[in-house]
Amino acid sequence: MISPVPPRGATGATGPAGATGATGPAGADGPPVRVIVFSQGLTGASETWTNMPAATTEFLSDSNRRANVDLSGTVEARLSLRTGGVAAPANAKLAVQYSTDSGSTWAYLDGSAGPSCLCDATTTNAVGSWVTVAAGAKTDTLLRIVGAGGNGTADPIFTRIQLETR
Repeated sequence: MISPVPPRGATGATGPAGATGATGPAGADGPPVRVIVFSQGLTGASETWTNMPAATTEFLSDSNRRANVDLSGTVEARLSLRTGGVAAPANAKLAVQYSTDSGSTWAYLDGSAGPSCLCDATTTNAVGSWVTVAAGAKTDTLLRIVGAGGNGTADPIFTRIQLETR
């Protein structure tokens, strides 16, 4: 014969917390930071964008500065630049675009409008914000710099344009 289970009594007070357990293993390192230089002046000094246009245009209208880069595993990117004392009009900027079809079509690296940096009269050394790289760019891609917001007469000077990825 099985004995019936007696009813439970009231629950007692909670005891003190136990000791902290061992620390777990460290997580994997993130992707390394890479720097891709698009312009350091053809003579190592500076490059002038004569009559920087208002419309989105490839930097110096020159496809020779494009870079083939494998962005597999890349999470974020940011653009930085240094001007050479003569800058573009207010709100002019440079940004990064990518292509996965050898330059037939282009999209911004973050899928929206960046990464980007102002290159206007208030800028001499600019570092843009980190942006999330679009999923479609996380492969072997072709990158280029574009500018927008010029006035067709200003001649901004650039001494360095670079992209960092991580």
